Amino acid sequence: MKDNSTSCNNVEGEASVENRDVYSTGNGSQNTSKSLALLLRAEQVAEFLNISVAHVYRMRNAGKLPKPVKLGGVVRWRLDELKQWVAAGMPNMLRWNQMRGGAA
Repeated sequence: MKDNSTSCNNVEGEASVENRDVYSTGNGSQNTSKSLALLLRAEQVAEFLNISVAHVYRMRNAGKLPKPVKLGGVVRWRLDELKQWVAAGMPNMLRWNQMRGGAA
């Protein structure tokens, strides 16, 4: 049995996003692991950045957020990339792509 739980908590201006996958081994014990490539919905991105969901979409449309991942009709952002982008001072996408070694 698998239980996926994701939570976003703001504590004194600092956002933390946790993802835990819990698998039952069948013998009563559980194995818990954190995902390294957590994908966030727009609502979670808004909470992480302490902005509104509408502003997330405005920033995306203006090219001011790291590029999301598109899975069919679903849009998600990589948590690890958002954390790196925030740590770098939230540069514009031209600068961000240059910093990451991508095309200008």
